[in-house]
Amino acid sequence: IGDEHRLERQVRESRSLVVISTYRPSGSPTTSIENLVKSFTAESIPVVLVDTSPIEPSSSMGAELLYWRSNYGWDFASWFAAIESLNHLLPDVDRLYLVNDSCAGPFHGISELLDRGWGLGTDMWSITDSWQISFHLQSYFLAFGRRVIESGVLGDFMDTYRYPLLKKHIIAFGEIALTRHFLTRGFSAAAVHSYNGLVSKFHEGFEKRLESLMTDPVVVAARRWNPSYLPPEARSLLKRLSAIRSGKALNPCHDFWEELVDSGSPFLKRELLVEDPVGVTDALGIGRFLARINDVDSVSALADDLRNRQVRRWIPIEPVKTSEVHNEVI
Repeated sequence: IGDEHRLERQVRESRSLVVISTYRPSGSPTTSIENLVKSFTAESIPVVLVDTSPIEPSSSMGAELLYWRSNYGWDFASWFAAIESLNHLLPDVDRLYLVNDSCAGPFHGISELLDRGWGLGTDMWSITDSWQISFHLQSYFLAFGRRVIESGVLGDFMDTYRYPLLKKHIIAFGEIALTRHFLTRGFSAAAVHSYNGLVSKFHEGFEKRLESLMTDPVVVAARRWNPSYLPPEARSLLKRLSAIRSGKALNPCHDFWEELVDSGSPFLKRELLVEDPVGVTDALGIGRFLARINDVDSVSALADDLRNRQVRRWIPIEPVKTSEVHNEVI
C-alpha cells in the first residue's frame, strides 16, 4: 500500500529512511502505530511500515509505503525484507532507522531523542544498551549512519542471518550478533541512555525513592499492623540493588524504567505494562506517570491498545484533559 515513487522522492530530499516492524492482535486499533509513524514524519523522515498482523490492513497507517507479510521471523525478518525490496534507495540514505512497535509512545515526539542520538558521533546508536548475555544495543530502536550504510556490512549480516523463530534465538543471533558484527569490523556504537548511566542514576535516587515508598501513608498504616511488611515496590528496589552490587546485568527498559523516563526517553516498553516479567510491580507509579504526562493523544492511544490485548496486569491509565495536564514527572 502506498506510493513508492513518492517514497523515493522523500528519501532523496531527506537523506533518511525508517523501517518500522509492527504486529497488531486481531481487532487492535491502529492509533498507537499511527502515532509512532507520525513522530517520524514530523521530523521529515519517510516511513516504510512492515505489518505482520493477521488481518490485512486497510490503509498505510500514515506510512509512505506499507508491506503486509506473514508473521515469520519477527522484526529482523520484516526489516530485512523491506531493505531487500528497497535496496536501490540505500545510496541516497545517510541515516537509516530500524524500529519496532514494542513500546508505548513516543511521548512528546522524537526530536530530542534524534538530536541526542546523532550527537553521540557514533556509526550506530540505540536508545538503550544491555549487558544481559553480552554487551549489545537493544534493537527496538536502531540507527545507522552513512559509514555503515555505504560499507555494505549490514547487507553482509543480512546474508548470514539464520532467521530463527524463537525469541531467545532472535536475541542471540539477531540483536546481540548484530552489535558484535559491527564492533568487530571497527564501527562504533553507543546508546543515548547507557546501562552504566542508568545504574548511576538508580544509585543517586535510591535512598529518596525508598524513603518515599516507606513513608507512604498506606504503607505506614500497614506496618502498624505488620511491622515486617514491605510494599512490593520496596522489595523490588532492594532486589535490584542487590543484583547491581553482585554484578548481575538487569533489563534497562524494565528495571530502570523510571530512570529512563526521568532522563528523557520518550518510550515505555509495552511488555512492562502488560506483563511486568521481571517484577518491577510499580503499577501505580506507572499510572501516575502516564496520567501526568503532557501527551494526551499518546496516553489515550495506549489505553485503547491495552484494552484490546490480553493484558495480565492492571495499570491505572486515566487520560486527562489538556487543561488538567502538567509536566510533573514522578
